Amino acid sequence: MDKYIPAIGFPVIAAALWGIFRIQNDPKPAPVEIPGILRLLLELGLFGTAVWALYQVGYGTSGLIMAIVVVLHYLVSYDRTWVMLQNKPYKGFVK
Repeated sequence: MDKYIPAIGFPVIAAALWGIFRIQNDPKPAPVEIPGILRLLLELGLFGTAVWALYQVGYGTSGLIMAIVVVLHYLVSYDRTWVMLQNKPYKGFVK
């Protein structure tokens, strides 16, 4: 039973953090608006924890693949990442 608590708890907590703490101009309204740098740290913390968890349960290759995909995502979305690092509102989501 002890192994199921983190398996259910982590995704629920991650989803709550992801949905609650948003930046200005996100596609949906932000229940709690935070600066871009904090949002990036939140995202990297959640993805980093997921990569670490995969490694800890014996899926090191999957963790490495996920880490590479996350880095590629931030490189491809460099405009969003750069604006968030400058603590400016991201205008890319606005139509």
